[in-house]
Amino acid sequence: MKNLKLPFAVATLSACILVACGGGSGGSTPAVTATSTAPRLSTFITDDLAKDYAKVWVGILDITLIDAAGTKTNIFKVPQPAVYNLSSLASVAQLMSSVTVPKGNYTKALVTLDDKVQLTSLDGKTTINAVFKGDGSATVVPVDLDLDTGATTQLVLDFDLSKFTYDAVTNRVTPVVLKSNKKGGDNHDFDRNQAEAHGVVTSIDDKGLVINDKHLGNNVRINVGTATDIIGEESEKPIALKDIAVGFRIEAHGVLEAGTAAPTINARLVQVESGANNNTDDSRDNPANHAKGVGKVVAVSGTQITVSVTDANFLPGAANIVIDAAKAKFAHGTLADIKVGNKIVFHGKLTGTTVAATIIDVAGALSRNERGEHGNGQFADIRGSVTAVSGAVAELKLDINSQQSLAGAPASLKVDLSKAQFERGTLSCVVVGKVLEVAGVLDATQFIAKEAELEHGCDAPVATK
Repeated sequence: MKNLKLPFAVATLSACILVACGGGSGGSTPAVTATSTAPRLSTFITDDLAKDYAKVWVGILDITLIDAAGTKTNIFKVPQPAVYNLSSLASVAQLMSSVTVPKGNYTKALVTLDDKVQLTSLDGKTTINAVFKGDGSATVVPVDLDLDTGATTQLVLDFDLSKFTYDAVTNRVTPVVLKSNKKGGDNHDFDRNQAEAHGVVTSIDDKGLVINDKHLGNNVRINVGTATDIIGEESEKPIALKDIAVGFRIEAHGVLEAGTAAPTINARLVQVESGANNNTDDSRDNPANHAKGVGKVVAVSGTQITVSVTDANFLPGAANIVIDAAKAKFAHGTLADIKVGNKIVFHGKLTGTTVAATIIDVAGALSRNERGEHGNGQFADIRGSVTAVSGAVAELKLDINSQQSLAGAPASLKVDLSKAQFERGTLSCVVVGKVLEVAGVLDATQFIAKEAELEHGCDAPVATK
C-alpha cells in the first residue's frame, strides 16, 4: 500500500466552520438551538505534508460533534458533497459553515465523506478514480477530541494525507483525520483566510450588506470597499452598492475577517445574480446544474481554454478540463486577455470534462468600467523580487518571463498594491528580497495590481542574493 502525499509543506483543506452566537443556519445544515451560553466555535480542517500526488479530491457530507453524554451536535451537512482539492488549499483557511453549538465538553467528531476520491499524479498525466469503500455508501471517520467550548473557540481537524493509504489492488483509500494544535485563522498557521458567500440580501448600509447564506447561516456581513468590484452577472456592467436592494441574490468572494461575532467577508468581488423577483433560485447550488471552479490556463485555442483545475465544486475527472468560452460573459477581462499561466474562475454547465462557460472571471484583469478608466492599459500577470518599498508601492525586479509578457516595460517596475487583494501574505509582509506575483494592468509607467501573492506567504525568509 502507498501513503498519499502532496507537494506542499503545509497543504490545508481548511473547511472553516465558524459557529457564532445567534447566527443560526439555513438550508441543509440544521440550526442548533442557541442558549445564552452558546459559544462561538471556529472549526478548521487541515492536512499534513505529503509528496506522491499533485491533487487529491474528496467530498465532505457531514461533520458532527459528540459530547461527553453522547449527545450529537451537527455543524455541517449538505445533500451533495462539498468537494475540495486538498492540494490547492496550502496554508489557506476557507469558511464552510456557521452554526451555534451548546456550551460543553466534546469528546469526538464524526467526519462523513462521500465514497469517491480522486488522485492525480505529480506529472498530471494520470488520474485515479478511487473509493473509500467501493459500494457507494459514505465513510464516517471518527476523530478523538478533548474540546471544552467554554474554554476555547477553536477546533482544527487535520485531514492527514501523509497517513492516508491507497491500495492499488482494491482501489481503496483509507482516510485518517486527527485533532491538530494549529490555530485556525492565525496568519502564522494560515497564509490567508478566504471565503465565499451566496445568498439573499437582508439589509444594506453605506459600507456593505448582510445576507442569509444556506451554509454560512444568517447575518453574514459583506464589507464593500474601494477595492471591491460589484458586477451584474448578466450585464457584465458595474453596479453601485446603492442600487442593490433587499431581496437581491448575490455571490461574494473575499477574505474572512477574524474576531467577528458573525461571519464577515471583506469582498474582492460581488456578483449580483438577480433582482428581488428571483431570489429563491437554488439551482446553482447543485454542481449538475451549475459547475464552478478555479484553475490555471495551460492552453488556449480560439474559444477553447484548457485549464488545470485547482478548486471546483465537482470531481474534474482529469487533471485538465476544457472551458468553452464561446458564450461566456466576462466579469473581469476579455477572451483576448487570457494567456497561458493566467488564473481564471469559471461558471457553467459541465459535460464530461468540458464546461460550457456562462461566466469567466480573469484574475487581476479589469472590469468593463475599469477598462474605460485605464484606456489602453496592458493586462498582465507578472513576477519578480522586491527591491524597494514605499507605503503601498513596491518596486519589482521582473523575471525574464514577466519582461517578455510586458512588451516595452523596464526590467524594474513600480507596483501599486493599494487596491490589491492578497491571495497569500499581506501588504505589511512585502519587504525587500521577497518574491511577489501580481496580476493587474500597466498604466503609464506604474503597474496597478488587483491581485497579489507573496511566495511562501509572510513567514518565509527573503530570497538570498
